[in-house]
Amino acid sequence: MSARALLLALFLVFVAVGCGDDTPTTGDVTTTPDATDVAVPDTTNDVIDVDSIPADSIPADSTETDTDDTIEEDTTDVTEPDVPTDTGPTLPFTISDEVEPVFAETLDPTSADWITTAHEGDEVLAGDNDAIWRVGGDEMIELILDDVFTADTVTSSVGLPDGRFLIAAAGGLYLADGDEVVASPLGELFEGEVILEMIAFELKGSLVLWIAASDGLHNWKDDFLHTVTPEGLTTQSAHIALSPSGEMWVAAGKDVYWLEDKGEGLEAWSEQDSLPADELQTDKLGYVWVESGGALSLRTPDATWFDLAELAPTRAMAHADSPHVWFDSGDALWHLHDAVLRPTDGPMATSSVQTDGQGRLVMATPEGVIRVNPGRSVEADGLPEGGVVASEKTITIIPDSPELVTEVT
Repeated sequence: MSARALLLALFLVFVAVGCGDDTPTTGDVTTTPDATDVAVPDTTNDVIDVDSIPADSIPADSTETDTDDTIEEDTTDVTEPDVPTDTGPTLPFTISDEVEPVFAETLDPTSADWITTAHEGDEVLAGDNDAIWRVGGDEMIELILDDVFTADTVTSSVGLPDGRFLIAAAGGLYLADGDEVVASPLGELFEGEVILEMIAFELKGSLVLWIAASDGLHNWKDDFLHTVTPEGLTTQSAHIALSPSGEMWVAAGKDVYWLEDKGEGLEAWSEQDSLPADELQTDKLGYVWVESGGALSLRTPDATWFDLAELAPTRAMAHADSPHVWFDSGDALWHLHDAVLRPTDGPMATSSVQTDGQGRLVMATPEGVIRVNPGRSVEADGLPEGGVVASEKTITIIPDSPELVTEVT
């Protein structure tokens, strides 16, 4: 499908709330329409089917000449010059069948149904139908829910830049700080709606929060909540992903588009209008990965779209802060890095899985919370605390998979 530019009005419904602390708060509700023109892209972008590249061909020579009996025929052999063949855009990565070794570690042996990685660092929020707990370092802290909400009603959660987690569950939004959970007044504005996805980041020292809910798309910025409704584009029950350059990618209904903050308003750029997305991911290199009906589509930074339906992986897991992208093919875990896609010897991806900002894959499994690291780990036994060695000392190097070591130099 060719990307199309829509010159549409983008309306923001402003919900005025208290100012000061970046934590979402609520107050009197007012509405003010703000009409913003939607930008018109300069180019059109076709979806390239990786199996439909045209075959090589050389144009036939069709030079027209006048014939005259007095002109002798030139019988000199002519060597045809090589004609370059345009095969169209090529995939920005190669595929290898060499199995890549990875290192999987168990962060917590408690069976979990879902996980959320912290905004930064190693901490993970995990939960099941009975409890929610934080996993960090060598400790596990169970959240004290009391009667605030029940663990089996959680629909979404996100790590905040200040180290806390924001949880969406029955009744609204809740802040998890340490083992304590408190209700956020912002949740009152979503009464009766289901919050499906959230993205949080910091901009000029202030919290920015994007919320994809059953009723549409919302943006918390500068202590105001905005309902974002680009005319002609779907916003209900959307999938959202933040690009490394700050654009918000949205997939809702059959629409795939991105929103750009121009300071005085948002501009919406439509990319696809017949691609119903099941998942939407972005990575640090600017690639956009869309899962639809068990197949992947890829959008490159130069706005070229590829249909990856013939590739083995059918699900992508990425993070805007990392170039590492993980894939699930149903029978193997794949890893894309340095423009090479390889199968790995890592565990199979589960239904709840995220890539963190360091490119590590974290998943909730019946065996606990597992983190998959690119490559293998090596432990140095015998180093003094602090790692400073001032005299001759024997240090034992212990690889996590010694059976894979074939040579030591």
